[in-house]
Amino acid sequence: MPHVNEHIRVPTDAREMHSRIFPGEATQLPAELIFLLASLRNQATASEITELPASAETSALAPLLASLQQETVMITEAMEEQTIARTLLLRFGLPYLPGAEKVWLTLSEYLVDAKKATEQAKLQLRQAVDQIQALLITQLAVDEEEKLEILEMEEEQHRQGITTLDNARGNLVDESQLTTANNQAADQKKQRLTAISVQKSRIKDSIQSMRSMASSLFINFTSIRQFDSAELVMA
Repeated sequence: MPHVNEHIRVPTDAREMHSRIFPGEATQLPAELIFLLASLRNQATASEITELPASAETSALAPLLASLQQETVMITEAMEEQTIARTLLLRFGLPYLPGAEKVWLTLSEYLVDAKKATEQAKLQLRQAVDQIQALLITQLAVDEEEKLEILEMEEEQHRQGITTLDNARGNLVDESQLTTANNQAADQKKQRLTAISVQKSRIKDSIQSMRSMASSLFINFTSIRQFDSAELVMA
């Protein structure tokens, strides 16, 4: 059973102070960051995994997808808290008046706590992404590829069988009943080949879907890391 991270507690001290001082002002994160986090959340929804095999919806993958959704919520909240804390510090100005330094210290502690929560959230998001990638590529994709190999073996057997029946047809001249049986067997094999072709196409699409999802998860998480050193702040 895959390990699912215990969700962290994101501090809200800066958010609460901000709402008191600047009521009604919404938190502003970079649009690109919001898009990347939304993309990760969307990949964990049922509508985004319709091309995956039925086995992908078992207990092995379901908790990881749920964890991915939750981790993106946590990282969003942590980055918002960090952004608000830094914004409050910048708006506070120089702490030169008596007593101002205490407020400055409190705000700086809010920022430190928010940064810690952000890093922990990123770590847990990375772990969730790694676990999903491993499951998609090493387990589900392998299972689907094995099914594909079995179908290809059966396909080759039926093709050879049709060739053999074609050769036998010449030996059954004037044997209408036997010729009919021969032809019916060949027709059934051809029907099975058609069904196999449909199954193979579906499996190949499924494998490609899993690989695309794994790749997209990695790309989106890597893109989010570009904000590691960014000083998130509102205008």
